[in-house]
Amino acid sequence: MPEDSQDGGLLGWRNWKLPKPFYGGTWDLTPSSVDGSYSDDMNFPNRPTNTFTANNPLVYPNRSIAWDLQMRYVNPGMKNFITDMSAAALNCQGKPCEDFEMNAMECIEYYGMKQGLEACKDWYDDYLECVYQTKQKLRVMHMFRVRHKENWIEYLQGKRSKESLYEPTPKMHAYMAPWVEEKYQSAMHGTMM
Repeated sequence: MPEDSQDGGLLGWRNWKLPKPFYGGTWDLTPSSVDGSYSDDMNFPNRPTNTFTANNPLVYPNRSIAWDLQMRYVNPGMKNFITDMSAAALNCQGKPCEDFEMNAMECIEYYGMKQGLEACKDWYDDYLECVYQTKQKLRVMHMFRVRHKENWIEYLQGKRSKESLYEPTPKMHAYMAPWVEEKYQSAMHGTMM
C-alpha cells in the first residue's frame, strides 16, 4: 500500500474536509454583494435585499442603521388619531429592550439624523442585538456545529477519542450557587426543618 493511504486511511478519508452545506445552518456566513452601507439617500439606501438575513452582521458587515430606521419607523402620509394610537405598536417600550431603544433614539435625536447614522451606530447595534439576538443565534449555531458535527466527524476519522467527543456530565450539585450555606437550604426550597 502507498504511504498516503496508510497515513490518511483508504483514499485519504481521514484528511477529507466536508463542504459547508453539510454542516447545515439557516444563515449564510459569506458577505453579500450589497453591503448595507449608507448611500446618502434615505429614499434609496443600499439596503439588504434578503429580509431573512438582513440583521446578520457577517453577511452585511457595513450595514447602516438608515435601512432599519426607514423600515421600522415610518412617517404616515396623513396624520390623525388612528396613526397616533398605532405608533405604540412599532416601538419596544414596555418590553425588555426599552432601555436600549431609548438610548439609541436619544443619541440620534441629539446628533441629528445625518450625523447620528455614524455617531450612534454602537448604541443602535446594541438595540438591534437585543431585539433580534443575531449574534447570540450565530454563537449558538457555531457551538452546535462544532460540538455535534465537527467533533463527530473527527471521531469517525480517528482524530478524536470517544472520551473527548462529549463533555463529561457535571457533578451532582455543580450548579449550586457558591454563596449558599447548608443551614439556609430549607428556606430556599420553601420547606421548613
